[in-house]
Parts: sequence; structure tokens; C-alpha cells
Amino acid sequence: MEQRLRLRSLIRWLACFAIWALPAISFTTPDRSAPASLAVLDGLALAKVLILMGVLAGSLPLLALLSLERLATRQLRPLWPFGAFAAWSVVSVLWTPLPAVTLGQAGGLVGLLLLSAYVALSYRQPGEVTAVFTTLVSSLLCFSGVVLLVHFVAPDFSGLDRRMLVAGSEGVVHPTAAGANASLGLLLATLCYFVGGFPGARRRLAYSLLVHGAVLYLASSRMAWGMALLTCPTAVFLFSSNRWRATAVLFAGLLTLGGMLADPSFQRFFDTDNVGLEYLTRGQSAEQLMAFSGREEMWQAIWHEFTQAPLLGNGYFVTSAQGQLEVWGMTANYTAHNVQLQVLASTGLIGFALFVLAVVKPFSEVFRQLPSPRLRAQALPSRVAIMLGFVLIWFLGWGLLCSSFMGPVRSESVVFFTCLGIAVGQIARQQGETG
Repeated sequence: MEQRLRLRSLIRWLACFAIWALPAISFTTPDRSAPASLAVLDGLALAKVLILMGVLAGSLPLLALLSLERLATRQLRPLWPFGAFAAWSVVSVLWTPLPAVTLGQAGGLVGLLLLSAYVALSYRQPGEVTAVFTTLVSSLLCFSGVVLLVHFVAPDFSGLDRRMLVAGSEGVVHPTAAGANASLGLLLATLCYFVGGFPGARRRLAYSLLVHGAVLYLASSRMAWGMALLTCPTAVFLFSSNRWRATAVLFAGLLTLGGMLADPSFQRFFDTDNVGLEYLTRGQSAEQLMAFSGREEMWQAIWHEFTQAPLLGNGYFVTSAQGQLEVWGMTANYTAHNVQLQVLASTGLIGFALFVLAVVKPFSEVFRQLPSPRLRAQALPSRVAIMLGFVLIWFLGWGLLCSSFMGPVRSESVVFFTCLGIAVGQIARQQGETG
């Protein structure tokens, strides 16, 4: 018994370490070239490898616990389809044109899946679920804080200025990654306060509004803004008090009325010199916006590559048979900028079937087994179901134009796999109560 408690305590520590450390893998340095092999790893690459190795090393105490507790093995059963998908991703190294890329990214996927297992085994009870959501909110807030600090100290190195991308260089983080982190951070902070009612959530929400709001503005990510504006106000309106609802409706009404009085014919709104419109379009023409900022060209090219290897795909994280595509006048191993197409092109129909089963099975079970979510004052399982539902809505929207949690290891993938672990843990808890 004592050995099992020690193992569970170690696994909980590993989950916390992964939530804090894995987002740091998305940081880089301006104009840095990715190392071509292990022999030429620079300091930053070595730090990222050590972080991933630390997460992967947790598989040893996890296996030890599973060997001692048959119950723990049954608790992780909803993760088996994702385990099969991860195994298929590793096997795809046999036919990928970029073995090092496939193996490295598949290793990241395995690390994220282990994070789900750590969370599922360690965070099931009400206080534990509160703790893991709080850790997530704090981790995302810290990430945005670091990016914001770098931007204030050295704006040319933060990566938030999209003009750097046009010039062919990046900063410490891609603006899309920064925008996704900020958008998700705002959503989770909002959910923790209005839906979860967790201790200290109001203070973290205030910090999130300031820090994540600033990063969202500077990153100028339209999709990040869109998902934040879709999910956060909806959560506030559905699960706040009548005073909050009345204030929100009054504010929206006054804002609309002011806009109509200032510009009755909406001529200024559609003026090309309009600052707000220029911010939204980022200097792009109507034709470019209709083509989803060039994504249409990329989708056509990657879909063609998928049709050349529909069953097996081109190898995990590789979207072309040659390992590179020429799109937008540049040649590279592009991600598909769509989560479904990314999985299809890289792992084929076999991998896609495993992926759909892996995503649908655990979340459908948690929504089916938990009580019907209606009121904020209900028991924690219902509130957790609501929070997971909002997170899934965010990912459904985000995945339309981004590779999302099937892209590089970023904070958004850490959030998804942590929430996956929470869902599996709640399934185990509910089955334990009814079994």
C-alpha cells in the first residue's frame, strides 16, 4: 500500500511538471535553424529534449503502478484508442521521408498521452480536479506573461509582430501559438470562475484579462479572437448572475447605439483607412481573406499528397511524399492548418479512424455518464462536464484553420491532453461510485 501511494504521489508530481514544462517547448530564438541531428543540438534544443525525456521517464513509475493495481489499468481503458493511434504514429517512421521528424514529433505525442494518463490517475476527486484546472490557468498565464515581457523589453524578438513573418523570420514564439495560448487561457480562467466557482478564480480571471488580453491584441490572431469571443461571453451569459447578464446586455446595447450614432451609414466602418478594419484584415485583400489567408492553396496541395498515399499516409507530422511542399513560394514540411487534414495526410485513413475513435470515445463517455449539466450550483461532475464541453467547442473551431493539438507540442496541446486526462479520471470516478 505504501509503495502504491508513493507511486501515485510521483505520478501526480510528473503531471504538474508536464503542465508547466511542456509549453516551453514551443519557445525558440529569432532566426534559429532547427538542428539536423542529435549531434548538433544547441542549448535550447537540449533543454527541450530534457523536458520531453523527463515526461517520458514517468512511464516507468506508471508501469510500476499498473503492475501493482489492476484497477488502475481499468481506469485508463478509455485511453487505449489514443494509445493505438500513438503506436501507429511511431510505426509510420518505417515509410516516412523524414524519419527524424516523425520520430521526434511522435515522441511528443507519446509524452502528451502520458500526461493524460498521469492526470487521469492523480486528479479525480473534487479538490484534485480544482487543482489541475488551477495549474493549467497559472501555466497559460505564465506563458503569456513571458511573451509579453519579452515584447516590452525587445519587441523585435517576441514574435508578436507579424511583419517579421513576412520578412522570413520569427521571434521567441509564433504569434499563432501566442494567440492560442491567450485565447485558451482566457476561456479556462472564465470557466474556473463562472462555472467552477473555484477558490481564487476571480483573481486569476482579472490577471488573465489583463495579460492574455494584451497578448491577444498584439498577436493579432483572428481565429484566437474569434474563439475567445464565441466561448467566453457565452459562458459568462449562461452561468453568471442576473446582474452580470444585465450589465453585459446594457454594455453591448450602449456600444451598438454609440456606433450607430457615430456612423449611421456604416461608411467609416468599411473605409479602408479604418483602424479596426485594418487590424482585422492585417493588410490582406478580400481575395486573400476568401482564400483563408492562403490556406486554400495549401489544402489543395496537401489533399493531393493524401490521395497519393490514402491508406498509410506520409508519416506522422509529414504531409507530403517527398517531405516538403512548395507553397506560397517557399519549400518546407508544412502542417495542414486543419486538424482533420493533418491527420489524414500524415497517418492515412487507418490513423484517421484511430484518431476519431480516440477523441470521441472518452469525451462521449464522460458526457454520457455524468449528470446532466444545467446549473452552476450542481455537483462538481456536472460543472466539469460543462467546462470540458466549452473546451471542446474551442478546439472544434480552432482545428478548422489550425493543426491544433496534432501540430507541434504547444500549450494548446497540453490543454487538450490534460482535459482528456480529466475526462478519463471522471469516468473512473463515476464508475467507482456506481460500481
